[in-house]
Amino acid sequence: MPGMIERFPQLETVGIKRWFTALESFTEDTHFIMGEVPEVRGLYTATGFNGMGIAPVAGLAWRWRTGLPRDRHRTICGRSTYGASVRCTAPTEA
Repeated sequence: MPGMIERFPQLETVGIKRWFTALESFTEDTHFIMGEVPEVRGLYTATGFNGMGIAPVAGLAWRWRTGLPRDRHRTICGRSTYGASVRCTAPTEA
């Protein structure tokens, strides 16, 4: 926190006593898990970013919705790190 206060002096008065980070989501092969969950129709997931946080999510969501090509090595078209088959199709409008 001292480094943050040096950069943003206003933080000294906001009353933050402590902070923490949440659990990280890692996959064995370091690939994203992105697509429709086979067991629940209409439920889509974007997870397994291996310590990158949510930084790539907006770009991936935009590419997914617009149908732009995705790097197949960074998504799970037809395979998954949890053993289920996931389709690489963009969600349809209801």
